[in-house]
Amino acid sequence: LRGFQEVNVSRSAKAAASAFGFKATNPAWTEDAFRLRMGAAVQLMAGSDLMADGYIDDYAGDHGEGGNHEVRCSGRSKSQDAIDCHPAKHKTGRVEKKTLLDAAKEFDEVGVGFTTDQQLKPIDKIQRNPGETAFATIEWYARREGLLLQGQPDGKIKITKAGTKRHAGALVEGKPPIKSFKVSFTVKDKRSPVVARGQRALGTDKKALRQEIQEFDPSVGRYRPLVVFVEGDADDEKLKKRAKWEVSRRAGNACTVSVTVAGWRD
Repeated sequence: LRGFQEVNVSRSAKAAASAFGFKATNPAWTEDAFRLRMGAAVQLMAGSDLMADGYIDDYAGDHGEGGNHEVRCSGRSKSQDAIDCHPAKHKTGRVEKKTLLDAAKEFDEVGVGFTTDQQLKPIDKIQRNPGETAFATIEWYARREGLLLQGQPDGKIKITKAGTKRHAGALVEGKPPIKSFKVSFTVKDKRSPVVARGQRALGTDKKALRQEIQEFDPSVGRYRPLVVFVEGDADDEKLKKRAKWEVSRRAGNACTVSVTVAGWRD
């Protein structure tokens, strides 16, 4: 696509779909802009780099005085179909003794494509609830395992973890390519202790019922408890993992850095 005066692409480690939008006005009106309508398949490129591969969700055209025209389009990557749609062909909605990736591929009737860079263990059972989309089911079990569903430029969804790899470069204050940056801190969502509760699918003894694990964040400085219920069958290991993940997630969200850089590349 060419002739657009504004283009934006938004990706997040916490989002399973990339969002994008673009705008064109006279005299930059082109046939590309005119042909686009809702549902059109598009690829956004920065030179030879694929930024997003998806579909138009919304289209708006304005016609003003003096023959001025403006067209605005917005959409999401191909993974939107896994987020929005239900697996209508799967007979049982149940997958047993398979990894989360295997289950995702089995529920992926729209052909989005799931990948992972993690060593995933088989899960005894994954049960999709009636009315859930494929994404909702997989995300529910991913949260229990401390995993993220991350949208990729080609429209696929990667099952991954935050912070497993570091960028080879660096953003250093006062040096290119930084143009400006801002830092914000908040404590409103931080909690301590985080109490994870759950129970086993089978059994009636103390180890099976009313299990509880606590994790603490010393930086909170006072008693601000949070209770989370572990999704599915929960043992001590899963409870501890869920509680630690919740503490780490809230600590990470408490500090954000936004950096404006010059150009797409390092």
